[in-house]
Amino acid sequence: MSAFRRSGTDCTGGYACLFDTTTYSGRTLKWSASGVKKLAGVSFRDKAGSTCNNRWSNGIETVDYRTGMIDPWVKWLVGGCWNMAKKSYLYGGNWNNRTDQLELL
Repeated sequence: MSAFRRSGTDCTGGYACLFDTTTYSGRTLKWSASGVKKLAGVSFRDKAGSTCNNRWSNGIETVDYRTGMIDPWVKWLVGGCWNMAKKSYLYGGNWNNRTDQLELL
Protein backbone atom coordinates (compact mmCIF):
# COMPACT_ATOMS: atom_id res chain seq x y z
CA MET A 1 0.00 0.00 0.00
CA SER A 2 1.37 3.41 -0.88
CA ALA A 3 1.56 6.33 1.51
CA PHE A 4 -1.09 8.18 -0.53
CA ARG A 5 -4.49 6.78 -1.40
CA ARG A 6 -7.52 8.25 -3.11
CA SER A 7 -10.39 8.64 -0.72
CA GLY A 8 -12.65 5.65 -0.38
CA THR A 9 -13.16 5.66 3.36
CA ASP A 10 -15.82 6.84 5.78
CA CYS A 11 -14.34 10.33 5.49
CA THR A 12 -16.95 11.94 3.24
CA GLY A 13 -16.73 15.09 1.11
CA GLY A 14 -16.22 18.31 3.03
CA TYR A 15 -14.40 16.67 5.96
CA ALA A 16 -10.87 16.14 7.26
CA CYS A 17 -10.47 12.94 9.28
CA LEU A 18 -8.02 11.18 11.56
CA PHE A 19 -8.12 7.41 12.13
CA ASP A 20 -6.51 5.45 14.96
CA THR A 21 -5.11 2.82 12.57
CA THR A 22 -2.90 3.02 9.48
CA THR A 23 -5.68 1.38 7.44
CA TYR A 24 -8.22 4.25 7.48
CA SER A 25 -10.45 2.48 9.98
CA GLY A 26 -11.07 2.18 13.71
CA ARG A 27 -11.89 5.21 15.83
CA THR A 28 -12.45 8.15 13.50
CA LEU A 29 -12.57 11.89 14.20
CA LYS A 30 -14.11 14.21 11.56
CA TRP A 31 -14.07 17.99 11.19
CA SER A 32 -15.40 20.39 8.58
CA ALA A 33 -14.81 23.80 10.20
CA SER A 34 -11.42 25.49 9.82
CA GLY A 35 -9.25 26.05 12.88
CA VAL A 36 -7.00 24.32 15.39
CA LYS A 37 -8.11 21.01 16.91
CA LYS A 38 -6.14 20.01 20.03
CA LEU A 39 -6.35 16.23 20.23
CA ALA A 40 -5.70 15.86 23.97
CA GLY A 41 -9.19 17.26 24.61
CA VAL A 42 -10.78 14.32 22.76
CA SER A 43 -8.37 11.63 24.07
CA PHE A 44 -6.70 11.24 20.68
CA ARG A 45 -3.24 12.70 21.33
CA ASP A 46 -0.50 10.50 19.78
CA LYS A 47 -3.11 8.06 18.42
CA ALA A 48 -3.53 8.99 14.72
CA GLY A 49 -2.34 6.36 12.25
CA SER A 50 -3.87 7.71 9.03
CA THR A 51 -5.58 10.82 7.75
CA CYS A 52 -7.87 11.90 4.91
CA ASN A 53 -8.48 15.40 3.62
CA ASN A 54 -11.72 15.44 1.66
CA ARG A 55 -12.48 19.10 2.24
CA TRP A 56 -13.50 21.13 -0.79
CA SER A 57 -10.45 23.40 -0.50
CA ASN A 58 -7.37 24.01 1.64
CA GLY A 59 -4.98 21.63 3.26
CA ILE A 60 -4.67 20.34 6.78
CA GLU A 61 -1.64 20.37 9.04
CA THR A 62 -0.64 17.94 11.80
CA VAL A 63 1.69 19.02 14.61
CA ASP A 64 3.64 17.05 17.22
CA TYR A 65 4.42 18.99 20.41
CA ARG A 66 8.07 18.66 21.53
CA THR A 67 9.62 20.02 24.72
CA GLY A 68 12.78 22.03 24.12
CA MET A 69 12.72 21.32 20.37
CA ILE A 70 11.03 22.65 17.27
CA ASP A 71 7.50 21.22 16.95
CA PRO A 72 7.49 19.17 13.73
CA TRP A 73 4.52 19.57 11.40
CA VAL A 74 3.37 18.26 8.04
CA LYS A 75 0.77 19.55 5.57
CA TRP A 76 -1.61 17.17 3.82
CA LEU A 77 -3.16 18.20 0.51
CA VAL A 78 -6.83 18.17 -0.49
CA GLY A 79 -8.35 15.06 -2.04
CA GLY A 80 -6.55 12.08 -0.58
CA CYS A 81 -5.71 9.81 2.31
CA TRP A 82 -2.34 8.98 3.80
CA ASN A 83 -0.90 6.20 5.93
CA MET A 84 1.07 8.16 8.54
CA ALA A 85 3.45 5.25 9.16
CA LYS A 86 4.81 5.85 5.65
CA LYS A 87 5.49 9.57 6.17
CA SER A 88 9.01 10.37 7.44
CA TYR A 89 9.31 12.19 10.75
CA LEU A 90 11.81 15.02 11.38
CA TYR A 91 13.48 13.33 14.37
CA GLY A 92 13.54 9.81 12.88
CA GLY A 93 10.89 7.17 12.37
CA ASN A 94 7.49 8.12 10.99
CA TRP A 95 4.32 10.08 11.84
CA ASN A 96 2.32 7.11 13.17
CA ASN A 97 0.93 7.93 16.65
CA ARG A 98 2.66 11.33 16.92
CA THR A 99 -0.05 13.90 16.12
CA ASP A 100 -1.03 16.23 18.98
CA GLN A 101 -2.84 18.91 16.98
CA LEU A 102 -4.68 19.16 13.68
CA GLU A 103 -5.28 22.45 11.92
CA LEU A 104 -7.75 22.84 9.09
CA LEU A 105 -6.30 25.67 7.02
